[in-house]
Amino acid sequence: MVAVIALVTAGCGSDVHPASTSSATSEPSSPITEQTVPPTSPETSTTVAAATTTTAAPATTTTAAPATTTTAAPATTTTAAPAFSCERQAAISAVECEALTALHESTNGANWSVSDGWMVDPDPCEWWGVTCSGGSVSELGPSGSNHGLLGNRLTGVLPPELGNLTNLTRLDLPHNWITGAIPPELGNLTNLTYLALFTNQFSGTIPPELGNLTNLTELHLGGELSGPVPAELGNLTSLVYLGLNWNELTGPIPPELGNLTNLTRMELTGNQLSGTIPAELGNLGRLLYLYLDGNELSGSIPPELGDLIDGDTGLIWLGLSNNHLSGNVPTELSNLIWLNALYLRGQTGCLTATDPAFADWLASWDANWNDGCS
Repeated sequence: MVAVIALVTAGCGSDVHPASTSSATSEPSSPITEQTVPPTSPETSTTVAAATTTTAAPATTTTAAPATTTTAAPATTTTAAPAFSCERQAAISAVECEALTALHESTNGANWSVSDGWMVDPDPCEWWGVTCSGGSVSELGPSGSNHGLLGNRLTGVLPPELGNLTNLTRLDLPHNWITGAIPPELGNLTNLTYLALFTNQFSGTIPPELGNLTNLTELHLGGELSGPVPAELGNLTSLVYLGLNWNELTGPIPPELGNLTNLTRMELTGNQLSGTIPAELGNLGRLLYLYLDGNELSGSIPPELGDLIDGDTGLIWLGLSNNHLSGNVPTELSNLIWLNALYLRGQTGCLTATDPAFADWLASWDANWNDGCS
């Protein structure tokens, strides 16, 4: 009966819903998920929203960039500069150039303290310690305001080729470690005015050929030189300075040294010179300094030493100590009015003075002037 009434009512267009049916739909909680409220009773019909399906984005495929290929630059080939050759330079003669290269080789030039330009610069006149003038080597030693080859660690020996530097005016190589003999070929350097080789380790004798250097004004030789002082040095009449001290020279002082009338300084200290002091040294009127200390000189002091005075100048320093001198000291020494120093002490012989006033004068210069008498 109830069922019939419902059908009739429906059929009449009445907007009546079945009493037993209740539908409740919940709003989705997010754009992605729709949530359905659970039913409260068996009679409640729940409509579940369709599950939202999330479609994963297709995987991104990363295509690696093709590897970059670096092409190495071709290797640079460095062409070494050609070795120095005297034939390829035009600054000086080939003979002079070869003399310089011989010096570099024989004195261990690769280990010099300074060797700027040597065997590299094509102009030998630009080499350290070399000075040129008029297309020839004029000086070996200092380099302008620099020390040049002085104290520059030269070792080994001096080559004889140095004798080919015939326009050389100055050869200045002191304070090095040069050994061996002094080459006699240096006697060819007749334009030389200055020769200094002291504070080295030379051995052998002084070559008599150095007596050819008549333009020489200064001669300094040192090391371990032995043998006699050559009489030929008496030819060096332009000489102003003679320095042969601290060697091992033996024999007498040659009287020919009395020819060196321009000499102002003679240094023979620290050798083994023997014999008497030559009276000819009294000819050296311009002499200011005479050093004969530390030898084996014997005999008496020549009175001619009292002549070493020349007008407004004269002998300033007379060193005769530590020898074997004896006898009466000549009173002529009191003529040396320019004297500043007189040393007589340390003789193995006995020096005397017969005049008491003169003895007092000697004592005023050297209190131990006659200590060899005790």
